[in-house]
Amino acid sequence: MKLGFASAIVPDLSLEEVVGFAAAEGFTCVELMCWPKGKAERRYAGVTHVDVAGFTADDAAQVKDMMAASGVEISALGYYPNPLSADRMTPTRRQRTTAPPKKAPRPVRAFGIQPSLLLQVCRDIE
Repeated sequence: MKLGFASAIVPDLSLEEVVGFAAAEGFTCVELMCWPKGKAERRYAGVTHVDVAGFTADDAAQVKDMMAASGVEISALGYYPNPLSADRMTPTRRQRTTAPPKKAPRPVRAFGIQPSLLLQVCRDIE
């Protein structure tokens, strides 16, 4: 068993600082948040430690080297939008909500992680 955390709990840290914290505290893995950059609409939203929109092969190499040097693994990439929010879901918002997961396979393949991308889909029932 491996013990890790979601990087959303440390939104003000850079990726390097998240990895350093994980290593210093003895965590073996971390779920890196890959929200689109921008203003958060709710707690833990908007945290970006891996920017999937502009992700390149050079980015992958740098992150993989940093993770290997730290001894900390990437357990997953996390993005938890709420595409079922009917009261606020316009076509533009739906596009913004569903576009990032479509871009995530590039870094997921580059990092070779399983599970690849964690999503949470829920709707408030009143």
